[in-house]
Amino acid sequence: MASLPIDPNSLLPNSQRKELVKQGIDYLEQWLIDMIRIGVLQYDFSHSSMREISSRMVDAKMGGVARRLRGLATLDKSDQNWLENLLGELASIYLLVSSFKKIDELPINLQHSIYSVSGFSIQKKQLATSDGIQDLWMIMGIKLEEEENLKARYCWVMGSNSKRSALLLDFAFGRTAFESQLKFSQSYHGKLVYYPGSFPFRGFLINPVSTPKKNSFPGTFPHFTKFLDVYAHAVSKNPFMNSFPVAVRDVMMITSEESWELVDIENNAIPISNASEKLWPLFASQGGDRMAVFGIWNGDKIELLSATIAGHHYQL
Repeated sequence: MASLPIDPNSLLPNSQRKELVKQGIDYLEQWLIDMIRIGVLQYDFSHSSMREISSRMVDAKMGGVARRLRGLATLDKSDQNWLENLLGELASIYLLVSSFKKIDELPINLQHSIYSVSGFSIQKKQLATSDGIQDLWMIMGIKLEEEENLKARYCWVMGSNSKRSALLLDFAFGRTAFESQLKFSQSYHGKLVYYPGSFPFRGFLINPVSTPKKNSFPGTFPHFTKFLDVYAHAVSKNPFMNSFPVAVRDVMMITSEESWELVDIENNAIPISNASEKLWPLFASQGGDRMAVFGIWNGDKIELLSATIAGHHYQL
């Protein structure tokens, strides 16, 4: 079946959904103002306190914002960077509020990115006939999260020929299984379709067929400088991107007093966010060899999801 052009405007929320979001944004803006008046250091960011404002966001069909607000309660106050991390999250939420205030004036692809961050989802069937990329997609890393009765699976893939990366994000409620059973040990033939956005990175596979994974990553950056240049470009297109996929070769892990860093071939270092118990087995397997790693960069630290050492794959 030939691909058909889709009007991006037809994929935006309907007028009723937009009105709900507007009401939620107005409430969120007032909450931010009240919080600043009280003072960031004096405000109660406990789970019970954040439950009220996050519930308001759920009512406004802004589940993505609700999760970010609940996340403020999970920030560790004993961390020396707690205030910096908190202010960074609040600034990002305020940027979202400001963007919604003038969303109709923004480019259509950026509108899609903003609505996606807020929690609006486009159904796969709406994009099933659109252009995609036919490739062999390697599973680069899988991360599972669970909140109350909702399970989320973040599965990152990379095309063997296209070298494009994509996030396959799936949800399951209660004891329900995920729609597709993707395995870290496999690659999948199929067409990948990206959801619209100013820097598309989330997508889905159509009729994937599994095959054993190859020994090496399809594409890797030679050093951190190169990937940080690409990351800067991505953020310039989509300022709400806080999870950037990156694969880098010829790196080594180093550790000192429970602090972990990744060092590239140019001897530049970036911090690793994984817990130590997740890293020690990989550190032991590394020996004195350099390796290729795949992880998620949040603008400050990298969370490692997988690595290859001498042709062997390791999942964290």
